[in-house]
Amino acid sequence: MTDTSVLVIGGGFSGAMTAAHLAARGVATAVIEPGVLGRGVAYAATPYPLLLNTPAAAMSALPGAPQHFESWLEREVAHGTPRPEATPAGVFAPRALYGDYLEDTIAELARGRLDVIAARATALAPTARGFAVRCDDGREITTHRIVLALGNLPARTPDALDPATPGYLAEPYGRLAEIGLDEPVAILGSGLTALDVIAGLRARGHRGPIVCASRRGLVPTAHTAPATLAILVPRALVRQPRLRTLMVWWREAVDRVRDLCEAGAAEPAVIAALRPMLPTIWRRLPVADRAKFLRHVRPRWDVLRHRAPAAVRDVLDRGRAEGSVEVVAGQLVSAVRTAAGLRCQFGSSEGATLTRDVRWLINCTGPERDVRRLRMPLMQSLVAHRMLAPDPLGLGVLTGSAGQLIGEAGLVPDAFVVGPWRMADLFEASAVPELRHHAADTAMEIAGEARVQATG
Repeated sequence: MTDTSVLVIGGGFSGAMTAAHLAARGVATAVIEPGVLGRGVAYAATPYPLLLNTPAAAMSALPGAPQHFESWLEREVAHGTPRPEATPAGVFAPRALYGDYLEDTIAELARGRLDVIAARATALAPTARGFAVRCDDGREITTHRIVLALGNLPARTPDALDPATPGYLAEPYGRLAEIGLDEPVAILGSGLTALDVIAGLRARGHRGPIVCASRRGLVPTAHTAPATLAILVPRALVRQPRLRTLMVWWREAVDRVRDLCEAGAAEPAVIAALRPMLPTIWRRLPVADRAKFLRHVRPRWDVLRHRAPAAVRDVLDRGRAEGSVEVVAGQLVSAVRTAAGLRCQFGSSEGATLTRDVRWLINCTGPERDVRRLRMPLMQSLVAHRMLAPDPLGLGVLTGSAGQLIGEAGLVPDAFVVGPWRMADLFEASAVPELRHHAADTAMEIAGEARVQATG
């Protein structure tokens, strides 16, 4: 049995950076992570090039050093690393290269004082002195404090589909190399992951037809040159927000700046102005308004907020112009096995149906957020010990203002959450510009508590 002061479960960006900040503050910290620390799925090396969806200028891992990644990137290019994609909207680095940066940054912060346990956590239970965590390799670790950094979990398999169906890829990146260059492909979802898959396939020389289906058929907009505008968010909107007043302000603000921006850049500029205040606004929005936002506004918000590099969006646009890629508004109704693969039927909200014969069906609908649907052993363990309070809107778990885990009886002492599972409290909890602050702030909170208890 191993003992540590803080145990971080999950070593993607959020978990690794939280652990590195703790180690830098002298707190004995260990991370349970079966892969390479810091990379996760997002920044793992792949046989096909994938770009970050955010310009390098916004991708520093350190909140107090906004140019940290850009400076690192300049040094790498000077030493022979291929120059990243540069556009008027900014420099977009390869994801795998960003993974290299994270490895260097973690090592720089931790300076060898961080223990990494190459395993997966399968069970967690509270004890008199903290928590006991069991791993899939049989190890058991005791700790005084726990940080859940579970990252983005796999997408939900549609009800119309058997997960064991040949040709179905539940994880979008791992098996693209198996797809033949002429084989037809269907993609569930039309967000950034779907665009990455299309770009990755075409970069390999794939030339087969691709159909991309989502409920509304919306696709992410491309990054444009950032607008230098002073857009003020009214204090009243932040103090006592309502969805109706928020949407009225949004429309009016877009109208005011439309002529000052490039085509299509007005709405992203308004979202950028709103983004720093969004966690406060989200917390204060009535639950009914949050639900309406998720149903009616979020689809449009996502394609404007989560934009793609121009080079990635161009692949989609060229494919649509050539007729080799189509984007349809519809959900999977059925997927029937045929001699050649799968016959997929998509149904729209208006009742129309579309049938396509494909060899592969790739799930790019986005990570599962609703913990009530998860069957992971670790999640079931947390539920059994009443340590989780699922968000009623399915955005993750309930947390306190400093990321403290909320269970059925209230705050769980010495338990914290970082990363996308904080969406219920913050809404914006999936991109580096927010996650770097969450990691540093959570580490500061934990380190402060550790010092108080050590001297108390």
